[in-house]
Amino acid sequence: MVRNLIKLIVVVMSLALLGGCATVIKPIPAQDLNPKLKSGALVQKTNNFEVVMDTSASMEDPYQWTHFAYTSPMKTNKLEYQQHLVRLFNDTIPNLKLTAGLRDFAGERWLSRPYNTKLWYGMAPYVKEDLGKSIFEVNTGGVESPLNLAIDAATADFKPLAGKSALVIFSDGLEMPKAVASAQAMKAALKDNICIYAVLVGNDPTGEGKKLLDQVVKAGQCGILVNGKDVESAAGMANFVEKVFLGPAVAAAVVPPGPALPP
Repeated sequence: MVRNLIKLIVVVMSLALLGGCATVIKPIPAQDLNPKLKSGALVQKTNNFEVVMDTSASMEDPYQWTHFAYTSPMKTNKLEYQQHLVRLFNDTIPNLKLTAGLRDFAGERWLSRPYNTKLWYGMAPYVKEDLGKSIFEVNTGGVESPLNLAIDAATADFKPLAGKSALVIFSDGLEMPKAVASAQAMKAALKDNICIYAVLVGNDPTGEGKKLLDQVVKAGQCGILVNGKDVESAAGMANFVEKVFLGPAVAAAVVPPGPALPP
């Protein structure tokens, strides 16, 4: 009994350290998209968004990546890398009036996680600092990857909201076959008011993760799938955020001149 208790304490302390580690990584200065809005070159196209983070046990896998502020490659795990990406995503969002949420998904874990998906922020008026804090409150759960349950819950989160919504998934796409059906159900429920975006987190040697997330995005009939490596820089993330929230300004219709008046 005592031995089991000691093991449990070690696990809890390890998780606490893991959750705190990510905040030590220096944030990448985000690219400012506000000048494009102020100039009128781009306009807001999305009113609501929800980030979905993968916190299943596979996120504990080690992962090596490049950070501009460090000369040596970063050696963390996939969760810390994902938190870095989501933080950069959040920091890059320009000054827009939005309703936002952040949800995670993972299998249940005895004592520490009695749920498969949880809404850590929102749905609420978007406040960059508040959503930023919630990114580092999540931690890894059980081995299951119930992305389908997170998508189902997000559908319910979006239903009462007016305007266009974006679901933004960060995941390795592994072992979640039911997710495509849930994405199809989301599209059927929200119709043209939803687009689905995804960021592939970590290495994908077999292509399984990319294939699954691509099917999820295509079920939304709008949105894109990107690799984490393509959005880990300020410029790459700005390009992605622009596609999620902004669009070209629609040119004003030219009114043909009326008939000439008689002299």
